Amino acid sequence: MLETVGLKEILMRRFWCSLLSVVLLAGGVAGADVIDEAVPDQSDKIEFRLRLQTGQVFLLQTTTASKITQIVREPVSDGKSKTPASPLKMEINSSTALGMEYRVTGIDGDGNASVRLTYKSAVLKSQSRLGSAAATKTEYDSTSPPKVIPAVARPLAALIGQTVSIKLGPDGSVRAMQGMEALMTKMLNKFAPAERKIVEPMLKQQFSEASMKEMYQPGMTSYPSHAVGIGDAWNQKITLTKGFPLTMSNTMTLRERRAGLAFIDIISTITFNQPAAGMAVGEARVHYDLKGQQQGTMEIDEATGMVVRLHLSQRFAGPITVNGGGAPAGALSQMYSKTDISMTATKVSSP
Repeated sequence: MLETVGLKEILMRRFWCSLLSVVLLAGGVAGADVIDEAVPDQSDKIEFRLRLQTGQVFLLQTTTASKITQIVREPVSDGKSKTPASPLKMEINSSTALGMEYRVTGIDGDGNASVRLTYKSAVLKSQSRLGSAAATKTEYDSTSPPKVIPAVARPLAALIGQTVSIKLGPDGSVRAMQGMEALMTKMLNKFAPAERKIVEPMLKQQFSEASMKEMYQPGMTSYPSHAVGIGDAWNQKITLTKGFPLTMSNTMTLRERRAGLAFIDIISTITFNQPAAGMAVGEARVHYDLKGQQQGTMEIDEATGMVVRLHLSQRFAGPITVNGGGAPAGALSQMYSKTDISMTATKVSSP
């Protein structure tokens, strides 16, 4: 069967992607207190823009729950031909919760907002099973951390107390980002040399400032380029070239406006764009043909233009072929992934 090390590398890769989505989505939200008011005139149109104020502070809470299943078929040779062996199933169920402080430190003359994001807390619960073996459970809570932090939780542990600085334009564009290189170094220092050799290439791909800026941007540019009314829809195409390349085609529809909030429905298709030579995972090369869908809702505070609530359900599947890194040539697996992301923001201080 495909060596456990190879499987762990592939699944660790997916873990980094899941963690990254949490980090990015968490950075893209802020909010205001919600007070039930009369429903406004639904015929009015609204133009979404960021309207933050210096001194605003928000507490962000994100939760990501995922289930990943890989069914591995390793080719076995009898000396004349190769035949598929019995499938081996690996399952990972995990949930991750992050608490963050979102502080607006300044607004310049062009309306650009400087924001400092600080990671305050993290909780991880994970259960994995390989074939008929007993399930392996992992738990981590930053408020009462164990003496020895599990390897899969070390990136989360490294986030606590760390700060990332972001400059956002009034249109939601990311003008600048600082602090990701320091954050990446902090994460790498949590690993022993042998472990670091495996995870460092993945971290450098996904947590460089260039990668994070590219991947952070979609969370901030869901605004239409024009004023919209109830029932209006707009399209958005996102292409990521760094980290885990993908194309996401989104359709946003303004469903309702109430109590100072805009309620938006989201439907997306996702295509993963692998490099021609495949993706490097440790010493292995991974080729994949993954496709998926996403749907969800978000609530935008009309006064600030920021997201106060978000829920997304992502589903994707497809074949993966691994070569090298201890895997037999042509080792094939089928991956299925289900991820639900929820996010809320609460105002804790005003100027």
